[in-house]
Amino acid sequence: MALKWLEERWRTLIPELERWSTQEEEIRVICEAEVAAWRGRSGLRKANSLRVPLTQTRQRVRQLPLTAENRWFNPRTGEWEHIALKYLNFSQEEWLHMNLPSQEDVQRKVAHPLRLRDPEAIVACGERLLRARSWPEVVLGVVINTGAKRGRNREDRAISRKDEIFRVV
Repeated sequence: MALKWLEERWRTLIPELERWSTQEEEIRVICEAEVAAWRGRSGLRKANSLRVPLTQTRQRVRQLPLTAENRWFNPRTGEWEHIALKYLNFSQEEWLHMNLPSQEDVQRKVAHPLRLRDPEAIVACGERLLRARSWPEVVLGVVINTGAKRGRNREDRAISRKDEIFRVV
């Protein structure tokens, strides 16, 4: 269930998107104005607090029927989407900023580090996976050996295979 104030905003936003469905520039302006209005609400000034309204609104926009006039091909997902989803989003820098741990989280982790029971076994598993023949196992080996979180590998890095040489970019 969406936030009550957000559902109220949708009563204006969704008809506007439907009205201007063939005018990409108008949709861009509408989407930018909507996000600006969210930023102006008290309690939503921190970037991270905008995550829920954006996600819920994007889900609502996905319910709109797609036509040849109101769709765009998203190269990141490889799918056709409503043109509003192109503009009803945050930049990659904003997403990275939102996903940064808070100062309190960093201090807590420094004060109470996670102790691994058998780090040598984890390293051995990562090395074994790097030598595997299966591409998913090799990718998992790269993830383990770089120490990155699984979700961050998907968004922040591109792992590619080229002539049996693996790159993490």
